[in-house]
Amino acid sequence: FVATLLFAVFVSCQTPVRPTLSDNFVAEGTYKIERGHELKRTLEGRWLSDFTGKRERFDVTTSHVGDILLLKIWNGTQGGNEYELIHGHQQCHKRAFKQHHYGAFDFVPHSKNTGVCTANGKHVGKKGALWSVEVKDAFQFALCASNDGKTPYWIERHHLVEDKLSVVVSFHEYHE
Repeated sequence: FVATLLFAVFVSCQTPVRPTLSDNFVAEGTYKIERGHELKRTLEGRWLSDFTGKRERFDVTTSHVGDILLLKIWNGTQGGNEYELIHGHQQCHKRAFKQHHYGAFDFVPHSKNTGVCTANGKHVGKKGALWSVEVKDAFQFALCASNDGKTPYWIERHHLVEDKLSVVVSFHEYHE
């Protein structure tokens, strides 16, 4: 009986809990962005996700141009405009996009635990659970989170349309 009880406790401690992270949050992190095979950038800074207001904002710093503000605003459930303000150059670039509006974590309830992952950034080396899903004709998502489901380590969003954009965020801090 004792052995069975200990085994049950061990298994329950090892089973990852599906994260229930909010899509309205502020986070600090490292952002790796790749657009097709041409543009690759690594940015450090803050991610503000206002899922309710259909906006995302990235306040970041790069080594070659300094401070940048990236702002995405959806016009509805699909499409909108992205603005990139490069403070040091006093330039603002506007790009239209067609992606559907999805929250950073709203894919998680539909994802599957696909194994163990390793954290990077502030949590480097910690083991977590990998949650993955593909939204047909839109995105592939992956989330590496703590086994208790409370701490995101990194998230990957791979766009299947428009320049094959890929974004990987390594979380240093996350606040709902």
